[in-house]
Amino acid sequence: MQLKHLFLDADQTLFDFERAEQAAFTAVCLELSLPHDRELYRLYSAINARMWALLEQGGITKTALRRERFRLWLEATGFSADLEALSDGYTRYLGEMAFLFPGAEEFCRAAAEKYALYLATNGIAAVQRGRLSRSPLANVFRNVYVSEDLGCEKPHPDFFHRMLGDAGAKPEESLMVGDSLRADIAGAQGVGIRACWYNPRQMESGEVRPDYVVHSYEELSRLLGL
Repeated sequence: MQLKHLFLDADQTLFDFERAEQAAFTAVCLELSLPHDRELYRLYSAINARMWALLEQGGITKTALRRERFRLWLEATGFSADLEALSDGYTRYLGEMAFLFPGAEEFCRAAAEKYALYLATNGIAAVQRGRLSRSPLANVFRNVYVSEDLGCEKPHPDFFHRMLGDAGAKPEESLMVGDSLRADIAGAQGVGIRACWYNPRQMESGEVRPDYVVHSYEELSRLLGL
């Protein structure tokens, strides 16, 4: 493939977000003396996933999301806590959790020697940049594109257009790698960028048809000739 610019998603592509989310949830619950067993975390995670899906559809703002997910969790559990302390504490802890997937660091270092490498992610800018700064990849990317900074979320076309414009990249010379069929794959393809689905769990893609599918960083390295 003719490729010059490589854009990588962060959560569940480079970073183990599920592990980070659970660690941050546990830490803030301990700080505020709230119960925090596995079922309570699963309840929070399900609510959080619904809120992010709503955000991608334009149904809630990011500022509201940060509070609403915890308001709904407190409502569902019957617990009482300072909502601001819970929301802010969780965000702070999440920005400290930089758990990379196996092979991610080695892949990024090799890819950065051959391609213009960028991070392209939805999320809260302070969290994404905080985790990146604490990871071994802090200085690997040419630039970092976070939806909060760009003013729009993947899969909205504006996210990709603004990212491409800033990077000086043409769609036909670019590749988006990510775990989300809707945000990363369909979003990128919608503006003419080829898309590679990072699918370590070997899930079915349904109606979305990625240009490439890999199940590990070893497979991705082979695909890109690294």
